[in-house]
Amino acid sequence: MRPRTPQGDRYLWRSSDETTYWKKELQERIGEIFGKKASKDAKAAETRKAELYRRIGRLKAEVDWLKKSAETLRG
Repeated sequence: MRPRTPQGDRYLWRSSDETTYWKKELQERIGEIFGKKASKDAKAAETRKAELYRRIGRLKAEVDWLKKSAETLRG
């Protein structure tokens, strides 16, 4: 049985050669198709990670300063 695809209200039969061609093309280009999104996501995650590390460093410096100030006030 050949696969069929919807076209409006009726179905058109697709040849197995056409399906084989699409499958082969997908297999050859799968990295290109899904790799771009993955690399964009990875780049965004890396940017977010760097921002969080900067924020942690800044907060850690503030905490250290507050501890030192509190010790000075206590005497």
